[in-house]
Amino acid sequence: MKNLKILFVLLVTVTHLYAQSSITIGRGSSISIGSGSVVAAGYRDGTLNNNGAFNSRAITFDPVATAATAFGPTSFNANWNASAGATGYKLDVSADPNFGSFIAGYNNLDVGNVTSFNVNSGLSSGSTYYYRLRAYDIDGITGYSNVISLVMPPPSPVATEATNKTEVSFSANWNSSAGSNGYKFDVSTDLNFGAGTYVAGFQNKDVGNVTTYSVVGLTGGTTYYYRIRSYNSSGESANSGTITILTIPVPPNATAASSLAQTSFVAEWGTVTSATGYRLDVSTSATFAAGNFVTGYEDIDVGNVLSYTVNTNLSAGITYYYRVRAYNATGTSGNSNAINLITIPPNPVSIAATNFSTSSFDANWNASTGATKYYVDVSTDAAFAAGTFVTGFENLDAGNVITYTINTNLSAGTTYYYRVRAANVSGTSGNSAVITAMTLSTAPVATAASPITQTSFSANWNVSVGAEKYYLDVATDNTFSSYVAGYQNKDVGAVTTYSVNTNLSAGTTYYYRARAFNVSGNSSNSNVISLVTVPPNPISAAGTNVTGTSFDANWNAAASATGYSLDVSTDNAFGAGAFLAGFENKDVGNVVTFSLSGLSENTNYYYRVRAYNVSGTSGNSGVITVLTAPTIPVANAATAITPNSFDANWNASVGAAKYYLDVATDNGFTSYVVGYQSKDVGNVTTYNINGLTAGTNYYYRVRANNAGGT
Repeated sequence: MKNLKILFVLLVTVTHLYAQSSITIGRGSSISIGSGSVVAAGYRDGTLNNNGAFNSRAITFDPVATAATAFGPTSFNANWNASAGATGYKLDVSADPNFGSFIAGYNNLDVGNVTSFNVNSGLSSGSTYYYRLRAYDIDGITGYSNVISLVMPPPSPVATEATNKTEVSFSANWNSSAGSNGYKFDVSTDLNFGAGTYVAGFQNKDVGNVTTYSVVGLTGGTTYYYRIRSYNSSGESANSGTITILTIPVPPNATAASSLAQTSFVAEWGTVTSATGYRLDVSTSATFAAGNFVTGYEDIDVGNVLSYTVNTNLSAGITYYYRVRAYNATGTSGNSNAINLITIPPNPVSIAATNFSTSSFDANWNASTGATKYYVDVSTDAAFAAGTFVTGFENLDAGNVITYTINTNLSAGTTYYYRVRAANVSGTSGNSAVITAMTLSTAPVATAASPITQTSFSANWNVSVGAEKYYLDVATDNTFSSYVAGYQNKDVGAVTTYSVNTNLSAGTTYYYRARAFNVSGNSSNSNVISLVTVPPNPISAAGTNVTGTSFDANWNAAASATGYSLDVSTDNAFGAGAFLAGFENKDVGNVVTFSLSGLSENTNYYYRVRAYNVSGTSGNSGVITVLTAPTIPVANAATAITPNSFDANWNASVGAAKYYLDVATDNGFTSYVVGYQSKDVGNVTTYNINGLTAGTNYYYRVRANNAGGT
């Protein structure tokens, strides 16, 4: 048997038509017996000659199809191994593994004597196809090759709009491609995907068999481009369409506010790449908590600017916070850093000065919200004209206080003006209202009282600069714990002398002091002036020790008297020429009795007294009348002497109204007869003494008596 090749064991039994014997031959051959032909296994025919020789044709076996190659979107190369002796091949291509239908043009297509053929019509990307072949020569055609299955490269994906866009990421999206096993992804900053413009890690990135992919690590506000290719075992598609995406801008960098005022400020921030506008929040809360936004400034679109004047619904001296967000067509960035600021404080409300002295006062004002310090001006001019500021008090930084003592370079009793400005880190407010303050007047200088009487005096003092009026105290002690009724802090008006004429007593020491008053208050007390009122009129008392030629003038002491003046006259009207020589306004010193002598017996004298002290002399006392005693009687010898009686006799004394008789048993008159010591015997000149003892010596004497004395 010529060119017989046994490829694998497939036994075929042929029964000889005549001898009924069997021959086993290898697959791929055929035999003929006699003049008939038998096809072995349906592959080839041949003849067996009379000599029993088997003649095989040139094609010894069916083609062996190999894997397809050179895939295009809608084409591939079908491949097979050459079959010996073949002069051509017939190709079938089908979408059915059983070849129940064929791709148009590919049913038993004679492709010539080649071992590869480009199938390029009627195909769809991503679809599965099957192909098989038969070899032929002049004598006939083989059976079918093995069947090769293949899947076409997938179609280009349809890229769709990106989603989930942020400042640094987005989700790329595309539709599923039929037959795709996965996708490759490019992201670039260049529409043409030029070299060097790919985002790191995103050039031909195999993202697996997904239809969305998150791209991270990007730059905010930047334009990116992406495209996709699908792939499977046969290859990858062409690029999808290109999708353009702009990332959300990065948050702006908010900078310090400018142009701060009491009710406005300018919010500032830096430019942000790709931003087409900005949104602004202003709040009183550092966390921008709900309910704390300034009205009209929650997510306000301020346009494509880098500063914005916030000038409504703000209050002076309040801390505010602002933040900004940039936006573009894609969306809005996160918040910027927050900037805090405080508006300029409101103008302080100045209030009345306090704690005045002659050279100082306390300037006062109410606290201004948000103020950290205050500036004070003090001037002698209500308009605060240049050159009128008190030295050291022009824009004085008083610190964070609401009262400040102005205590240098001031004069007593002078009108000053002050105003205040509040300040904080943002600036200084306008001026407060102007307050007028007048320093206290200096204490008056009290001078000696004049004139002084028994129940009055005039208090005197010098003028105090700036005084509107004066207050007077009068007391009976120098510590002023016992005021004269009606004279404690008595408003005496704008005078420098005042008559104190009520509730005083003669001969009493008083003390007075004055205070100057102006709108700011009272000065300190003046020096204290003491004075004593003129003594009261003495109370004269009856004369004593009256004799015929003398008597003692008497009077009661007058309060505060330092001496007395005595008048003695023989005229109760003290008419001129009737004064006893030397006793007209005689200064008898500080005594309450004075002895007069050298007088005439049995004469009426009149005396009166005046008390005096440093302040003056009182009025006259009452008048006292003194009658000097009569002349001494001249006793005469006793008569009508009996054993137990006698008559005592004497001459009459001029002016005598009666007589007093003494009788004793001794001439020293130490042993008086009972009943006869200074016995009033009436106005007689003889008197009978009886009841005596006979033979006894007796002694008698007489004294004349009148109204003045004895």
